[in-house]
Amino acid sequence: MKGLSDYKSIIEGELKSRLNSIKDKTEEKLFSAMEYALMGGGKRVRPTLMLLSAETIGMPHGRVLPLAAALECIHTYSLIHDDLPCMDNDDYRRGAPTVHKAYSEATAVLAGDGLLNFAFEIMLSACLNDPALLSAAKQIAEAAGATGMAGGQAIDISKTQYTESEMLNMYSLKTGALIKAAICAPYIAAASPNLGKMTKLAGRIGLVFQLVDDILDYKAGQDKDKLTFVTLFGEEKAGAMVCEANREIKALSEEMGIVDTRFYEYAEALSHRLT
Repeated sequence: MKGLSDYKSIIEGELKSRLNSIKDKTEEKLFSAMEYALMGGGKRVRPTLMLLSAETIGMPHGRVLPLAAALECIHTYSLIHDDLPCMDNDDYRRGAPTVHKAYSEATAVLAGDGLLNFAFEIMLSACLNDPALLSAAKQIAEAAGATGMAGGQAIDISKTQYTESEMLNMYSLKTGALIKAAICAPYIAAASPNLGKMTKLAGRIGLVFQLVDDILDYKAGQDKDKLTFVTLFGEEKAGAMVCEANREIKALSEEMGIVDTRFYEYAEALSHRLT
């Protein structure tokens, strides 16, 4: 069985190959900024989840690898734009200057635009070769847009107070939508009868991922002045929700017969970052 570092290597190899395919056709500074952001670290959680999900139904990695690469391009574009002064105004990400600090605000906007559109180029090319991927690509597009991640970010920057249900809805859009799309893409492409169960399971994984991030940031003394589930409703409440979601993840995984898979092991590991 592959180690998690092997999955990351597969994904980063695909990303590097895709970038190299446009290097000679892209303005030098723009390409440098795109590469800086895309290859500048990161756990590759979303594309790893996609490959592991594919394994649970016997789908070869290669079939969904283009979608996994595209999804990581979308995630990276969102980070570039989130860091801008007009959004979260962050100077550092992963211990390095953010793109607008390393280059300029204008270049950061264009690098994000470039990666988003590059993602669609990758997905459309894959769909031309394998039309069954089209519905999965559509799901990824929806997850990234106004009814998904972008919509969640719009809520996040506009609200000054939340009810518990409002914050969970924002999380399901801003963070959960892309995670759900990553996990469900192979099931959509395969027209799996377990798609409904996997969709529910993926939603719980997305929630756990965000709540664990909130708890870890709070314990590290970060984001205490920001509106997060932990700062508004408490670490104990967030921890209880993580435990409940984990029980649901296990129950659904057992129903689907995937509890002994690397996918389930990885989903557990995302939660166990707290221990």
